[in-house]
Amino acid sequence: MQDKKFKLEFDGYEIEKISLNKSKELSDNKKGIGFLFKMVPDKEKDFEKVNVIEGVIIEPSEEFGYKLEVVIRGNFRISNCGDDKDKYKFLLTNASAILFPYLRAVVSMVSSQIEFENIILPVMNFYKVFENQELEDLLLDYKQFVDY
Repeated sequence: MQDKKFKLEFDGYEIEKISLNKSKELSDNKKGIGFLFKMVPDKEKDFEKVNVIEGVIIEPSEEFGYKLEVVIRGNFRISNCGDDKDKYKFLLTNASAILFPYLRAVVSMVSSQIEFENIILPVMNFYKVFENQELEDLLLDYKQFVDY
C-alpha cells in the first residue's frame, strides 16, 4: 500500500437487525460473544461502492440473561485504487474501524433498556483483527450489495 492513495467516504449506516431475547439457558460459549465482519462490493471488479456488515451476538450468561444480536450495514465509497488485495485490506481495516463505534452505540443503547448492566463493547484494533484473516473469507458476492 505504499504508493497508493486511497480515498474512503462514509455514506452512513443502517440497522439490519436487532434481536433481544430473554433466556434461561446459559451459553456454552466460554467467551459469550461473537463478531461478524463482511464486505460486499457493488461490482465484481473495479468497484466504487461497498457495504461493510458488522454484527455481534452476545450469548446469555449469569451476568446478562439475554441473547442480543445486532447487525449494521455501513455504506462506503472508495476511489483512486485498482483491483488488488491492498484495496480490500484498506477497506476492511478502515471501514470497519469507522463503523464499529455505531455498532457499540446500538448495543449499549439496547442493553441499557433492561434490568442488567449496560454492555459496552471493547475497543478493537482492526489491523490486528484482519491481520491473519483470509480476505476471501470476509467477502460476500457482489450480487448481495444493497445500493444506497
